[in-house]
Amino acid sequence: MRLTEQTCPLCGAPGGLSLGLDKRGRPFSRCWGCGTQAFLKTAQAVGGMLLLSETIRDGAGGPLEEWLLKARSRGEEFMRQVTAAAAAAPKRVVEEKEVTR
Repeated sequence: MRLTEQTCPLCGAPGGLSLGLDKRGRPFSRCWGCGTQAFLKTAQAVGGMLLLSETIRDGAGGPLEEWLLKARSRGEEFMRQVTAAAAAAPKRVVEEKEVTR
């Protein structure tokens, strides 16, 4: 059950972060922009998520937006490096052992 939609504090997607309750009534957040999911176990965690979301939203168009663009650029560069490292890593071969009975 979605209770509110906010700006994601990680990727900055406006309205991308939904805060709600799961089927057991536990608070959680999910961003439809970056795919982040988290269970928020305390009222302080929920409040912190809302505060971050509001700070990101209210700062849009200023230095905060520049920070978000820089964060996205760094994230994309990191993902390129990880993907390249994974492609260059030697493949792990699992040898089949002969089963004797």
